[in-house]
This record gives sequence, C-alpha cells and structure tokens, in this order.
Amino acid sequence: MADYVRALEPITTPSQLERTKGIIRQFSSANGLGPKLHQYLLDKREAEDNWAYNYWLNDMYMDIRIPLPINSNPGMVLPPMRFVTVHDVARFAARIIDGIMQHKELLDSGSLPIERTASREKNQPLCMAQFYRLLGSCRRPGVDRDSQF
Repeated sequence: MADYVRALEPITTPSQLERTKGIIRQFSSANGLGPKLHQYLLDKREAEDNWAYNYWLNDMYMDIRIPLPINSNPGMVLPPMRFVTVHDVARFAARIIDGIMQHKELLDSGSLPIERTASREKNQPLCMAQFYRLLGSCRRPGVDRDSQF
C-alpha cells in the first residue's frame, strides 16, 4: 500500500491523497477487506496452478455474449500483400493454413518449446497452456455462462 501511496503523490491533490490514505487504512486494518482478500488469494495460490485463469477465462470468453472472433480473439498482423491473381490469394491462404497445421503438430506432439521470461526474473518458464487451448478447444454456448469443450 505504501508503493500505491507513493505512486499517487505526484498526481493527486493533498486532500485527495489524505482521503485515499484513510481508505487505505480502513482497507488494510485487521477488520478491513484487504487482509481477507489477501488470504483468499494466498489460499487460491496453494490450491490452483494459476489462480487468475478462471477469472480471465470467464471474463474474456465465457461470459461474453458478443461474437468472439472479431471482439476478443487473438489476431495476426501481416505485412501488406499485393495479390495479382486469385491464384496468388489461394497460394497465400494455403501457406497460412500449412503454417497453422505445422503449429498444431507441434502442439499435438508436445514439442512446442517452453517460452521463458527475458526480463525481471530472467529465464523463468511461462505458462504455455493457452497455446494448447487455442487450436484444441471451442466454446459451447450456455444459458448464463458458456463452457469450454
């Protein structure tokens, strides 16, 4: 909380800062919500591999009622292409599909290399689960929340 206050100092008025400090004291007190939330997250950390995953999955995908392909799915940016004939378009599409299938083969064989951090905690392995879900699952519609299949 001290870091939070330090971050606020240059961007708040003195009265705003004092009000915020009061809210922080209440939040952080033994009877406040802060210690309870902190303990909840510690418990989740012990019980789950990735405590944030289900929150993210539901918020970004399963609770959304809009089409995912254009609203929240990952996309790809390619350099500008100049197609002269329909055969050029077909050849390009075939290369994209071939690349996706090669990537899927890496996933299915379990030989996708683990990505690692390059900064802060150098060389720590990153969670690769999202790669395996990308081409290996789909969303099944539900009444209140969709599910993953």
